[in-house]
Amino acid sequence: FCAEALERATDDALEVFDRALGAADRSAQRKREELERRSSRDTQTTVRRFIDLSQIVIEAHEARTDVLRLIDRRIGLDRLREDLDRAKQIVRPPQAGHLDLLIETSGATGPKLLAGVISSVAFKCTGEDDDELLAGLRMIAELASSTRRWVPTFSPSRFIDQQWRTHVVDVARGRLDRRAYELCAAYELRSALRAGRVWVPESRRHADPASYLLPDEQWQQDRK
Repeated sequence: FCAEALERATDDALEVFDRALGAADRSAQRKREELERRSSRDTQTTVRRFIDLSQIVIEAHEARTDVLRLIDRRIGLDRLREDLDRAKQIVRPPQAGHLDLLIETSGATGPKLLAGVISSVAFKCTGEDDDELLAGLRMIAELASSTRRWVPTFSPSRFIDQQWRTHVVDVARGRLDRRAYELCAAYELRSALRAGRVWVPESRRHADPASYLLPDEQWQQDRK
């Protein structure tokens, strides 16, 4: 009874982990879609302001008048600052996706959830490809009580794919963003559990994939 209760509790904890990450991902996706809808409206306003500003600059140049005074009289510097703030919100990195929004909105929730899981559940990998991920999880567990904002570049990082790398790695300063690193590890762990690349000894749903196969001795007898 205790063994089965432990399996159910472990599977429940991993399901909560999976669902929480899925909900955070969908929320960031919806926010990105809303930003795209809003930016399509704001883009028209910003473009019109750019046209007005360009005409004023050209007019001031041809008339040899003070361009700043003319801008202040025609548009107003306060309104120009508002337009600048709007333009900054519209512009996002090309093919940015939603990961920057996910990192921004997750706060400490994602890292705390990951810390709780890796402190309570033992993970094993089916091959060598995910050794780096498990090493990264062990490092995250060691940093749980630390307030460090960055982690060294020599930290385990082969599990970070290209989509995450631009958010995790600060190439100029030679360091890794801790929050992005931990979120990347959380979503990679989620994918590895779903694919069976990582398994949990006390779990039924995420058991060792090899346990579903015949033992080698029995297979050698039955293979004919």
